[in-house]
Amino acid sequence: MFGNYQLVEGIGTSLDPDYRDRRDWTAEQWKAYCRVVLMAFDSYVRAGQPGHSYALYRSKGYIEEAASDLYKLDGATANPWNSEALQRLQSRCPL
Repeated sequence: MFGNYQLVEGIGTSLDPDYRDRRDWTAEQWKAYCRVVLMAFDSYVRAGQPGHSYALYRSKGYIEEAASDLYKLDGATANPWNSEALQRLQSRCPL
């Protein structure tokens, strides 16, 4: 399903997880989400889609939000390398 960009854009909400669920996702859940977004993006590029993709644009915003709490690591006394915020940042889509 996610490998077919026309289907993803046609449904419109297939890459729109509920914000209440999304804010509690772990790094592993973000990795899975990034994989499906990359599948849709790959299909979008291969098909030579003209114009703006609303589904992919919103997905980019959700992925950016995943690292919105990195500010909490500034001045942290505990080991920040094991923090969930840093793990979410590291799980973001590698391009």
